[in-house]
Amino acid sequence: MKSALNYLKNNALLIGGFIILLIALIEYLKGLLPDSDAPIKPKSEDSEVNNAIDVIDSAFDKFGTFNKDHEPIFEVLNNLNKSKLQRLHKDFGTRLYNPVTRTYKLVSTFGWRGYTQRKGLNALFDSEYDESQIKQLKEIYESKGLIFPYL
Repeated sequence: MKSALNYLKNNALLIGGFIILLIALIEYLKGLLPDSDAPIKPKSEDSEVNNAIDVIDSAFDKFGTFNKDHEPIFEVLNNLNKSKLQRLHKDFGTRLYNPVTRTYKLVSTFGWRGYTQRKGLNALFDSEYDESQIKQLKEIYESKGLIFPYL
């Protein structure tokens, strides 16, 4: 018994460091799991709208996107009619988006959200697109009888 107490007394710093390391490891492993409050990427019952959501997600969720990465979005929006474009905005939902890395947030980082924000489709367009691309979006929406930004 005395030897165990002596061991604890002599190695208290080592044992404390081990406990802190263990807690940090547990928190890190919990961080690999998706946030329980993170919005699930909604899917539409309409297959054409669902395809458009997938195209938008794959174009926006890239590190360091460029204007050429957004071209598929313009193509898919051009192919949607007015009602499907309206449904796209309804079914898209929100994403956890980091404007610094210009990517979606996938996992928690120890409960700290950093610079991640919830954004809907219009807010993502505003974050990702430059002035000429916003003009191109407005033209697509006007050709469908809508005004951009469509809410």
